[in-house]
Amino acid sequence: MVFSNLRPFNTLINNINRSICKIEVNKDNRISHGTAFFVQIQIPSKKYPLYGLITNNHVLDEESLTPGKTIDISFHNVNNEIYSILINDEDFVFTSELIDVTFIELNEEMKKEIDPYFLRPSNEDAEINESVIIFQYPQKILSMAHGNITSIQGFNYLHKVSTSQGSSGSPILNSNYEVVGVHKSSLPKGENETYVNMAVKFKILNEYGLELVLSSKEKIKLKKKKISSHEIKIIEKSLFQCDLYGNSLLFYRTNYAWYITILSEYNNVSIYNLEDLQKLDWSPIIPNSNELDDNIISQIKEKEYILITWLKLTELKYL
Repeated sequence: MVFSNLRPFNTLINNINRSICKIEVNKDNRISHGTAFFVQIQIPSKKYPLYGLITNNHVLDEESLTPGKTIDISFHNVNNEIYSILINDEDFVFTSELIDVTFIELNEEMKKEIDPYFLRPSNEDAEINESVIIFQYPQKILSMAHGNITSIQGFNYLHKVSTSQGSSGSPILNSNYEVVGVHKSSLPKGENETYVNMAVKFKILNEYGLELVLSSKEKIKLKKKKISSHEIKIIEKSLFQCDLYGNSLLFYRTNYAWYITILSEYNNVSIYNLEDLQKLDWSPIIPNSNELDDNIISQIKEKEYILITWLKLTELKYL
């Protein structure tokens, strides 16, 4: 693996030690562990980026993000010191079961207390066969593994990088040490019990996740650091299937946006579980979206086009 952004080894290790952390969650009196990392995201702008902690939704779900609860994290080789991040009404929180990502904004007080190193996301998607590296906490021990991207499916990368229990939420880094994905699971492949690793594309979070959460008014408030988590309510997610005009259109509602994909006319949503849904080729329903035009509009009939246009105009309030 050739790293184009060379830096002293000690500097790299020190940065990783203050960026990748072990996360501990108490669910129903059962302690579970995962990996998380600190990242700087240029939303709403480069001048006013968000600084926060990222992991998977299945590590930190909506129930764990209730104001008043705390998230315990620790770093490698720092005297076993545990830092507690308080979920409150002032700092921004984002989560999505479909994308399987959770983001928690860090306020200035927590940044000073924890003193983390914030990774930066890549502006480009990873490519098939691209070399990548993962720093992670499998079995609660900081480890590093190298591999490559093997394929791309919907929101996800499939990759060949060694992971284990506790690796969920780890950053996938490219040769510039930029985040291109978030590792989330290992899935069985075929009958020979081999496994393939899956990660969420980071650009999905950047472009269609956090960006769509915020209205123009909320972005202005966020710049002033006065946004309230009460104004970004996590609503119940729903699936809606429409078979009116031949194609089977599937809509997915989250707390930040609506997505659409096309199923075959003989397919039914009841055969899908969450992992299957994540592999579908989803497009966000937003104005002036080239992805929506290429993936959906070009394949549907006139009446379906009218339906999608109407939904965009009404902001899906009546679906």
